[in-house]
Amino acid sequence: MPIAHSDHAHRVQSKQTLAEVTVRKAFKADPSFLRLVLAVLLGAAILTAPASARDPRWRAFGPGGGTVTGLTTDPQDPQVVYAATFRDLYGSRDGGQTWRGFSLPPPINAVAVAPGRPTTLYTGGAKILRSGDGGRSWRTVLDEPFLDVHALAVTTGHRPVVFALSQNAVRRSADDGQTWTTPLTSDGQIDSLAVDPITPAIAYVADRNGVFRSSDSGLSWTRILELDASAPVLVAVAPSSPRTLYVVAGLSIPGFTVFRSSNSGETWTRVRDREGSFDRALVVDPGSPTKLYLAGLDGVLGSFDGGRVWIPLDGGMPKGQLGESPSAFSLAFAPRQRRTLFAGLYELGVARSDNSGGTWAIPVQTGLGVATYSSLFFNPLRPGEELVALGSAGDRVLRSADDGSTWSFLPRRIARLGLHAMAFDVADPDLFYAATNEGVWRTRDDGATWSKLTAEAVYRLATAGPDELLASGYCGMNRSRDGGLTWETALPCAYDDFLSQGVGRLWVDPSAPDAIYVLVTLFSDTHPYGTLILASRDRGVTWRQLEVANPFLFEVAPGSSRVLYTADPGGPIKRSQDGGLTWQKMHDQLSSDEPFSSLAIDAQDPNTIYLATPRRILRSRDGGQTLEVLDPDFSASLTTDRARPGLLFAGTFQAGLFELQVE
Repeated sequence: MPIAHSDHAHRVQSKQTLAEVTVRKAFKADPSFLRLVLAVLLGAAILTAPASARDPRWRAFGPGGGTVTGLTTDPQDPQVVYAATFRDLYGSRDGGQTWRGFSLPPPINAVAVAPGRPTTLYTGGAKILRSGDGGRSWRTVLDEPFLDVHALAVTTGHRPVVFALSQNAVRRSADDGQTWTTPLTSDGQIDSLAVDPITPAIAYVADRNGVFRSSDSGLSWTRILELDASAPVLVAVAPSSPRTLYVVAGLSIPGFTVFRSSNSGETWTRVRDREGSFDRALVVDPGSPTKLYLAGLDGVLGSFDGGRVWIPLDGGMPKGQLGESPSAFSLAFAPRQRRTLFAGLYELGVARSDNSGGTWAIPVQTGLGVATYSSLFFNPLRPGEELVALGSAGDRVLRSADDGSTWSFLPRRIARLGLHAMAFDVADPDLFYAATNEGVWRTRDDGATWSKLTAEAVYRLATAGPDELLASGYCGMNRSRDGGLTWETALPCAYDDFLSQGVGRLWVDPSAPDAIYVLVTLFSDTHPYGTLILASRDRGVTWRQLEVANPFLFEVAPGSSRVLYTADPGGPIKRSQDGGLTWQKMHDQLSSDEPFSSLAIDAQDPNTIYLATPRRILRSRDGGQTLEVLDPDFSASLTTDRARPGLLFAGTFQAGLFELQVE
């Protein structure tokens, strides 16, 4: 089958670090930018994050995960962990198994716990907030224009000092955040800070030009190491030997240089140069001054000899399609359980190691609601069984058999390939197929074991009767009549002498598989040329083009294969009630600055449709003629389940999954 590119378009947020990871991952998966553009045009759902997901009608649904930019632990309770996720602060009281959000205003980039008062928390982003009761209540302690806090630390002692890094400045408070000063500014970004765990008057900060030290609780600063780095510079203190410092200076290759000092920065030794992008977090083992850990875009490294030799610490970590480790943004030890190390990952949430990074585990993380939704599938023969793919590549796949109450992981052999589509057999609930970057796979035991049917990437997949499959890759579509063992062309890759046709939406009526609809994107080697809808009433043997011009969104009513809807970002909603022979304009677009991004049809009533814009969710109960606001402050990719009428499911970018019991 032709090779395809994933249709899960990477939507990057404003933070440079997250955008950097997304671009790197996208181009590692497929270096062709053209294919990324085509992926968006092939009917990919626009996955946007909600401005607010706190409407009580929406229930969090599905496993947790997402990108964690900051981590810290309770100095007295090793089971208490806090995760900064840009969208909110989350806390766990069972070592990262389950989480709850604190509903703080985003962005949240960093979090710190006061060592002597573990119920005192600080978060940093566009504001600095403080809680004195373990997160039950919060107050803003610093709110200034252009504030962008990316690191926080609190000293020990009876009068702790709070340090915050905001762009090129060090902010300081000695009165629990009531007042702030700026004792140090730099010509460039100040990347990291560290405080002495024994002597609270000593602190360190690092910028691209080196390291500063303060010996008077941050009132004054002195340069103690001169550098000329081209990437972030990280500084860390060894908790068991506070006069031992480490500095990791980023290079442009990418790579890094390690420096060590055994006398609080008076003199330095250049320890090692190494390749790789590891410039996000540096921590030293609480029990050993020669064991240190480094995190970055290329994963987690460990050194057990003071920074001379580094080894990847990726045991148990899920690997990408090319064998790469997941990117890591943050690291934190549990002080009273010194072999327990947490890592905040890109898209995967928080990984935990109980043997100092030797092996890792990533649990389901229920409640960590910042996962990127990729796709959601329902088993039509077994109501209550769902499969969800998370992450921009769809490579974290879980299954629930109880309406989402509990989740288990699908075998990593399938998940790491990126799950793009799932097709269920029309008679056997244990038999279904998965479309991945490495072809079509089949399971006959409800996902326990899998066999590979094809070798090339597939992104659209559907069953069209017992043992009959339709599958589409980069362009065209193939059909199998023997459960995926052999294939024939159902839709050619070439549209004409100049254009190819890619399948952006494939729909088959499970109760009447003769009816097939395909949303096709026409493209050349360099440009997309538009979309069209093809229909077949003989399982894909012959096709006819429907008379509707350049549809953007296209859906078929779950209970009636002859009721069709299309919606364009800047155009009208159209409906057909005769399988596309005739069309009626139901509603003009709201405005050019609020395009429709997702369309779903009610599971039972073909006259009820749901539409998402970048700002809100709308509903029509009369076939699209009139629209009402269902949620004024929420945007997501919408879907319904024919086996569970009355539920609307919403998948978001970096905000998890939700379900709503509609009227």
